[in-house]
Amino acid sequence: MILRYHFDKFVIKSQMPETTVPKIKSEQGFTLIELMIVVVIIGVLAAVAVPAFQSYVYRSRAQEAFGFMGEIRNRQESYRAEFGQYADVDQWLPATVPNEPVAPSLTGGWLDLGASPEGAVRFQYNTWAGLPGDALPGAVAGIPNFNINTFWYVVRAQADLDQDSTNIIFETTSQQSNIWADDSKGWE
Repeated sequence: MILRYHFDKFVIKSQMPETTVPKIKSEQGFTLIELMIVVVIIGVLAAVAVPAFQSYVYRSRAQEAFGFMGEIRNRQESYRAEFGQYADVDQWLPATVPNEPVAPSLTGGWLDLGASPEGAVRFQYNTWAGLPGDALPGAVAGIPNFNINTFWYVVRAQADLDQDSTNIIFETTSQQSNIWADDSKGWE
């Protein structure tokens, strides 16, 4: 071992010859297989995430119908308390099923009922009402276990949320406390 004085300090040098380790050239970038694996992983995640996200969006849009149908229900009960019967609007609001949100204008029976949606709507709404013994109108005649021997009303909301010409339909009546949805969701 050799001791050498180097700028005010001692440096110990080994007498063994210095070996040089061959330097490996580092390769930068990705191989084609690595990139393909990443693309496959992203594809699988997208295939799972996109339908779940779309379903979430459609369910959140359906909340509009639940809110306004609840308001119609409250207005129907207030109307009956004041006039002794439910309001028979029998007029679609808006006139056609909207393809995108529209701000409907209230006319006729909707003004009498006093139910007004907050802002633009994606659904089309109607409410029918009758006196004891009145038959259900054809549009809602198929409601099972419906008692027409009392004052009654039916509220319907319908929309084509995914633009595939299949409407989702929600209904509620004076004789039930929940909202019924048709068998087809109206979206896949």
